[in-house]
Amino acid sequence: MNFLIDTNILVRLVDAAALQHKEASDAIKKLLTNKDDLYIIHETLIEFWVVATREKKYNGLGLSPDDANKEISNLLKIFILLPDSPLFTEWRNLVTAKQIGGYKAYDARLVAAMEAHSIDRLLTFNDADFKYYSGITVETPKDILAKP
Repeated sequence: MNFLIDTNILVRLVDAAALQHKEASDAIKKLLTNKDDLYIIHETLIEFWVVATREKKYNGLGLSPDDANKEISNLLKIFILLPDSPLFTEWRNLVTAKQIGGYKAYDARLVAAMEAHSIDRLLTFNDADFKYYSGITVETPKDILAKP
């Protein structure tokens, strides 16, 4: 199977102190063991950078830009980075067709990437954010870990 990995999974992987770190880490290990293809897009790395370099008092990781860059390099060793070129058109069509505005447009970009690259599964902690979309399967780390 193939999965697009959401930013919240990346943040929990890097933040060993996060409550959901082990769950995210175990789910990724299980998917890799199963030889599933795990993808990320430029948007998730940009969102990761924002959280990683934001101060801890504002729910960030408090990393320096150099440390955030090192973490992105590590993530790129684990996940397959998809090309960005077809995404804007897919995203624009999706947000227009579904009349999506505000912060939900960020999640629409993930769904557009899935459609542009024929990825049918998303791994996220925020499964409720994707209930508006058909044609994709949304799973949480708990879902992955519950499978035999």
